[in-house]
Amino acid sequence: MPLEPLIRDKKDDTPLIVLDPQQGIFEFSGRSLPEDATSFYDSVVAWLAQYAQEPKPNSEFIFRLEYYNTATSRTLIRLFDEIAKVPDATVVWYYDPADAEEEGEIDEVAQDLSALSGIPFDFRSIE
Repeated sequence: MPLEPLIRDKKDDTPLIVLDPQQGIFEFSGRSLPEDATSFYDSVVAWLAQYAQEPKPNSEFIFRLEYYNTATSRTLIRLFDEIAKVPDATVVWYYDPADAEEEGEIDEVAQDLSALSGIPFDFRSIE
């Protein structure tokens, strides 16, 4: 039985999440400030764990997070642990260079997530 898509609508404090293996769309976009990031992302992590068992080839995960809180960054580690189990997965991380403290700087947390997960992120400027 194919894995059903997981779609969460964007709200003021939570991102749009589209995980649709039939369409090949895996996207996180918006702001992530849930009061309880662990419970908000638990079903997403579980979905990714199930997807990793029978993934589509060349799965691309797109992150367009405008802002995320500390609790979200901790939860993202769990999320990327599951993505790392997907063979040949790629992660495209969009960042705003205007947020950088120094010219040419990329989101430090995203760089750490890439290093911790062992997934080389494709960093792209939103400009």
